Amino acid sequence: MTDTHPTDGQLLTQLADLAATVRAAGIDAADIARTVQAAAVPVGAMLPDLTVVVVRDPDGGDEVTVFADDNQQLTPTTIVVDAGSGWAPDGWQTFVHDTLGSTSGALHQHLQAVLADPPGRDYIERKELR
Repeated sequence: MTDTHPTDGQLLTQLADLAATVRAAGIDAADIARTVQAAAVPVGAMLPDLTVVVVRDPDGGDEVTVFADDNQQLTPTTIVVDAGSGWAPDGWQTFVHDTLGSTSGALHQHLQAVLADPPGRDYIERKELR
């Protein structure tokens, strides 16, 4: 099965043909607009219900599994912010720089706030005093 999508030019041609057909049939454009608006699904209703399962290994990493609408398993991108013991100041700064450099939008803004004052930050600063 081939997944094909019309190009912008093809889509514009199809829309122009549809408009001509509507005019030729004497259909009122306002009626079409009301029908489309009545059938429109609110954007929020199209979002899946997400469930995140985190299995935490205290001696290792976390295993994260995400399910959409309770049945479709998704592969998440995981960013773990753990400023606790184990980070050298230079390593932490590299992590922050790389993390913020690879994100954008609302995710970027959220991470900026979290990384500005993460829990456990004092462990990193203590290493600077040694």
